[in-house]
Amino acid sequence: ESVVANAVALKGYCFRKGYGTDPSKDDALRCFSLAANQYKHSWSMAMLALYRAEGCGAENDNIRKFTLYKQSADIGYVKAMYNVAELYANGVGVKRNNDEAMVWYCRAADKGYKRALQKAQQRVATEVENIEEVH
Repeated sequence: ESVVANAVALKGYCFRKGYGTDPSKDDALRCFSLAANQYKHSWSMAMLALYRAEGCGAENDNIRKFTLYKQSADIGYVKAMYNVAELYANGVGVKRNNDEAMVWYCRAADKGYKRALQKAQQRVATEVENIEEVH
């Protein structure tokens, strides 16, 4: 990711939080959109997905939210990997798929994201319990 993309994304974050300026969701969205679309900035894609989840800038479009998180995850943003797993696990914006959820939890865990590791471990423990109950 380029220095320009990082600068544009940081400007968006400042608008979002009101650091050095009045908070402006519209300006933040413009910055994140520019960084995501022109520079393929993974964190900005995730921020756009977060805005979708919050219902800001556009209606809460779960399919678009999933698409943005997935693009960000494919580029390597670890928190987006976790969010993709959560969306697969809960069937939000995509058909529920526990196998895909586990794949994405493991990818995020492999990158050191502790919450993803915990979630993967919980899911494995639940599967083991279910198997034991059947036998």
